[in-house]
Amino acid sequence: MSQDVATPPAWMEIEALAAARVIYYGNLAIPHERMAQALASTQIRVTASMQYAVAHECKELRDALEHIERTAKASYSQTRRIRWIELRARGALDGTDEWRTVHLPSNRDAASERVRLKHRIRELEAAPVARPIAEYHEDYGNVLWFAWDTDDWLGEPAWIGQPLDSDWPGYHTHWLPHPPFPAPVKQEEVCSICNGAGMYVIDGPTSEADGHHPNLEQCDCRAERAAEHHA
Repeated sequence: MSQDVATPPAWMEIEALAAARVIYYGNLAIPHERMAQALASTQIRVTASMQYAVAHECKELRDALEHIERTAKASYSQTRRIRWIELRARGALDGTDEWRTVHLPSNRDAASERVRLKHRIRELEAAPVARPIAEYHEDYGNVLWFAWDTDDWLGEPAWIGQPLDSDWPGYHTHWLPHPPFPAPVKQEEVCSICNGAGMYVIDGPTSEADGHHPNLEQCDCRAERAAEHHA
């Protein structure tokens, strides 16, 4: 009664045949031609198995590349980087090199662009929104008027007033409330000795030989103001 014998892996069979071929002239007496034929047959079977595995792996890689290409093409944000990914996948599939024509921004360029956009966002958030002339009422009084010209503001200073004024230009389209007055200017006390000049005349002989320039002394208030400034 025969028993089923498990087939050894192909690499074990190859190694066994190769070893037998090496020791052919030793104790193992296998005809050389028969051994070479068995070795070649085993190599053919292994090669076919490897070709199948490679073909299967190539199909999986091709499916993955096609999926990457479709996903990049369907992206809502079509940036240069996503366009490069799409073309690079297509180039790997059909051998084209259109992806080389897409310039990828460097990390430094991307960082600079992010900083620029942040500054621009802050500017837009801080910029007041002008109101159209239809929303103006005389109760608002004098306001700042601007003229919108198709796609940008007319490059001239704002006009201050209201449409009922006799000198109303007639072409302004939008307005902003008049800004409030600035904080009161701080009035510094004037020194009674030098009257704010920082120097005062002293009695006595002049320091110049011609006698035209009086002697001057630095007032103490200058040193006091300097100390307050650096405090």
